[in-house]
Formats: sequence, C-alpha cells, structure tokens
Amino acid sequence: MDKIDYLNKHIPHRLNLLITYRERFSNLSDSQIENIRDLYRCAKDISIMMVRLLLDEMGIKLPRNAKELNDLKEHEGDVIKMGIIMAINKEDILNHNDKHEIFKVLVAANRAVAHTNEGFINHNVDKMALLKAIDFIEHNIEKNIYHHNSESLMEIMGLPDNNMQRSSLNLNKVL
Repeated sequence: MDKIDYLNKHIPHRLNLLITYRERFSNLSDSQIENIRDLYRCAKDISIMMVRLLLDEMGIKLPRNAKELNDLKEHEGDVIKMGIIMAINKEDILNHNDKHEIFKVLVAANRAVAHTNEGFINHNVDKMALLKAIDFIEHNIEKNIYHHNSESLMEIMGLPDNNMQRSSLNLNKVL
C-alpha cells in the first residue's frame, strides 16, 4: 500500500468504523437501542476494537494482561518507519484527562479480540468511556497522521468512498 492509499482509503475506512457508534448510535434512547440491539452492539464493539487497532497503528499497545501501556519502539509499524505517522507515546495517554477511560476501552478490546471466554462477551465499557476514547483517537489521527502529512482529514473524509452520508439516515428519526 502506498502513502496515498493509506491516507485516502486505509485510515478513513478504519476511522468510519471507529466513529459510527458515536455518530449514529450514541444519542439513541434505550427503547430505540432495543429495537436495533444487534446493530448497536456491532457498532459499539467495532468502535472498541478500532480504538485498539488505531492506537497500535500510532505506536501504542496494551499487552495482554498488562497493567501498563507500551510504546511499540521494538516493532514500530511500517507506516511509522516510512514517516507517514508521527507516533504517539504512552505519556500522551497517561497525561490525558481521559486516560482511565482509554485504558478501560483497551482492556475490553484485548479481551474481545483475544479471548472466547464467555465471561468477556459483555464488556463493561460504558458509553461515556467509549466516546472519550473515540474522541481521543480521532484527534490524534488528525494530528499525528493528517496534519503530519499536511493533509486535511475533513477533505479526505469527504471523498465519495469515505463519506458515509450519515445525515441521510438519522436513526433518531427512523426509530
């Protein structure tokens, strides 16, 4: 994958997976959620997993059963090595007001992708923790990927394949 595909397709696709929960589902009432519980849970779970994937992409990992974040200095993903991403370090999270929420989402994501233990199916990530983690990731994608490459995230997200036309389907009005 070249830099243009990475910036115009790869990251926008993952960013849409990250933010769909916030954009389409976070303002629904409990009864509306119940009507589309399957879609709601899918959107929430994929957002949780995208927090993990995108932090990993930017150089941060929470190893299984770990109590501390790791910088990925030993493996530094190809895109970091190629200079496409300005890596973040664990202090960026540890010094952030929402560090506990981000950590909680990472723990849930690790359990979601690494375990089939039935005790881990229903994670305890509440809406506000996930929304704070989503906002943190989105901000750092803009800063560490797009600004770093002198690109506009808003313009790239407006490209036809990246624009999810969220305004055309407002779930609050449909449900």
